[in-house]
Amino acid sequence: ETGDRGAAGSIEIFLAGPIENVATVPCYCDGEIDTLDGLSVVYDRFWFTIRPSNTEPLMRVRLEGLDADIVAAALTEVLAVIAGEE
Repeated sequence: ETGDRGAAGSIEIFLAGPIENVATVPCYCDGEIDTLDGLSVVYDRFWFTIRPSNTEPLMRVRLEGLDADIVAAALTEVLAVIAGEE
């Protein structure tokens, strides 16, 4: 659990089918990383968690940021990395 970061914007989405090993998602090495429950990465302006759903064969992606524009930009980047486009 990354806790409340005082985020002004947040989004939670589900991706079809599990990512078999979330550790294969490229590392955001310059962020604060936690792998206790999936992959959590914290930056000053946003944070995200990617983890398997406990009840469905889906991946849960939760991202929060200081404002909606930061959330939108960060989500686009994180999803591109997951898809292997970055």
